[in-house]
Amino acid sequence: MSKKRFIELLAKKESGEITLLEQREFMSIIDQHPHLARLTETLKAIPLVSKKNSNEYIENQWDMLQEKLQANEAKTNNKAHKKQRLIYFMAAASIFGAIVISVLFFNSESDRKISQQNIFYTKKASKSTLVLPDGSKVWLNADTKISYDKSFNNKTREIELNGEAFFDVAHDADRPFIIHTDKAEVKVLGTAFNIRNYRGEDLLETSLIRGKIEVILSGNKENKIVLKPSEKLSITKNVISKQINTPIAEVITLSHVTMQDSMVVETSWINNKTVLIDKPLYEIAAELERQFNVKSVFKSETAKNYRYTIHLEDKSLEQVMQILQLSKKISYKIENNELIIE
Repeated sequence: MSKKRFIELLAKKESGEITLLEQREFMSIIDQHPHLARLTETLKAIPLVSKKNSNEYIENQWDMLQEKLQANEAKTNNKAHKKQRLIYFMAAASIFGAIVISVLFFNSESDRKISQQNIFYTKKASKSTLVLPDGSKVWLNADTKISYDKSFNNKTREIELNGEAFFDVAHDADRPFIIHTDKAEVKVLGTAFNIRNYRGEDLLETSLIRGKIEVILSGNKENKIVLKPSEKLSITKNVISKQINTPIAEVITLSHVTMQDSMVVETSWINNKTVLIDKPLYEIAAELERQFNVKSVFKSETAKNYRYTIHLEDKSLEQVMQILQLSKKISYKIENNELIIE
């Protein structure tokens, strides 16, 4: 195994362009070379996407972390090492926009490994792509996490999602692809679709581009909704009925995806062209928090419900707010990583 080939495979893995065969080659190298295996085990993290994607940059960062970890192993005992491992894990996370963590769970009595989980997530103001073990490709929007167990691709392909992701699922009739969220499950065989489900928000939205998906509502396994291409399903929780002024558990809406300039609005974020159509300012502010890694603060309750249509492509936070200010009379300031709207 040449170091150059290892770095090449690592770069492809980080950029989300690694093929299934290359993934197997990468894992084979890890298995055959104990020092790489120990390093990977120590980090518990492999970067997915770097802001600088050159092989030279990746090699330098890898070597830097390896040297620090080797020095740490030489001078610390096992207990202290675990603490230092977390420190270097955070260092790796600060270098790269998205990471995958291999999480091990142990039985407290026998200290025996009982399951293993892979967790992928993106931080605010970052996006990522990755290829799953079955060949399915996933695009992750900002502040998104997905996870799957080591049994993925055995009898089923099951994933948990918090955030927004676009899936291009490899067809496999014998192994259903199931996405679990806190509001519903989405079951597919082979298809392309977008799903948005941020915990803390009352909305789940899934948009089908091609193929067929089945949505199963949480708490009601018998209530299944099948989507056809170009259809969109929205599930809104904790809605207040204007007619009777009482809470409704959820409102389910079936509609079609929105087209604008030959582009599907619901998936525009993949190409860094986020489009928000007739959205209240509080929803736009939540999106700006994720895209620009800021905290929004409203000093005006009235301003929260102003509605806008805006494109976020290639615009700074200042530019976005200037555009919003032209449409409705609002005041704002950006200071100390806070967006204050009055």
